[in-house]
Amino acid sequence: MNRPLTIEQAIRNAVEIERAAARFYRRLLEATRRQDAREFLANLAAEEDAHAQAVSAMAERVAHGELPSAADHSVEAVESAPGWAWKENVSVRQAMQVALEAEEHAQLFYETLSQATEGVLQEFFAGLARAEAGHVVRVRFAIETWE
Repeated sequence: MNRPLTIEQAIRNAVEIERAAARFYRRLLEATRRQDAREFLANLAAEEDAHAQAVSAMAERVAHGELPSAADHSVEAVESAPGWAWKENVSVRQAMQVALEAEEHAQLFYETLSQATEGVLQEFFAGLARAEAGHVVRVRFAIETWE
């Protein structure tokens, strides 16, 4: 039986989405030797870390009690890579295609949360959606320009 998403669970989900994204970009960073790709991925990882910290800070202001200990099933695939992304002979460009899909899902997740909340939370989640939209543009550009 599905329970309604509480604000505490939504915030925990958002924290875990951002942490998973940072891990993904760092792992991809370790797998490439291209300097431009390394700089790009390091920047994305740092931005995702900053998002996780911002979400955690928001939790302290708006959560009505402790956050759940883990994300729920609704975000398992958001901003994380399936196992195939790390198999041999997968190019950075192919892995970035996975990143693009994850960023698009994260943008949609935050847009949905923005529409389902009010006030400061609505503005906060709308800001995260805009940040993810920026990541979508940047990742898409990287895919199109990297050989």
